[in-house]
Amino acid sequence: MRLSIPSSDLAGALRAVRLGSPTADTPVRLDAADGALTLYAADATTAVRAVVPADVTEPGAAVLPARLLSQLVTGDAPASLDVDLSLATLSIDDVVSTLNPYDPASLTPPPWPQSEGFEVPRDDFLSAVDA
Repeated sequence: MRLSIPSSDLAGALRAVRLGSPTADTPVRLDAADGALTLYAADATTAVRAVVPADVTEPGAAVLPARLLSQLVTGDAPASLDVDLSLATLSIDDVVSTLNPYDPASLTPPPWPQSEGFEVPRDDFLSAVDA
């Protein structure tokens, strides 16, 4: 999996998923495909997902520690994420961080109901999440 995304977009999506997830240590699944990054966290009773636009150069999936990833993603600089089965590399400006990914099969998203859904303007969403 290889992608580029503004750090602020990734940080906002991580905040949304972490707020709805059961514990601060819940891992987050990242699925990159078709110009979007989908973040997903769940336990036995709750599932949360956020979808943000991303420049995906290599589709794929990874499961990473949500709290650590959230601590690394700050500011507005472009972020690039490169993940293979044994190592995830997050680059923001001149800072390169490495994380050990979990097996993507360890967190499989459930089928999401097909609905029209709804949209919330980005700034409104981020201000609600920060409240």
